[in-house]
Amino acid sequence: MGYLNEDVLYDDIEEKYKNAQGKAREAYSDVLDTICAMPRAEVEVVRHGEWIWEKKYSDYYCSLCHDWNLKTPNYCPNCGAKNVRR
Repeated sequence: MGYLNEDVLYDDIEEKYKNAQGKAREAYSDVLDTICAMPRAEVEVVRHGEWIWEKKYSDYYCSLCHDWNLKTPNYCPNCGAKNVRR
């Protein structure tokens, strides 16, 4: 499950709210209030790479930044990519 773009979601519901009547309008109003009251999360795009074995050097390198300093099995210390082949 990914993160939602709050502005796009809010605008879409607000548009539906403007065109709704009666109980539907009240429901959209409640949804908009709920979105506004939710705590915000700080998120970043996650990069995914692979550690590729280079036989010539008997070592692995990152498929995104080609860094050879891969002392961690889960992420690249140079570009921050997560290793998809753990």
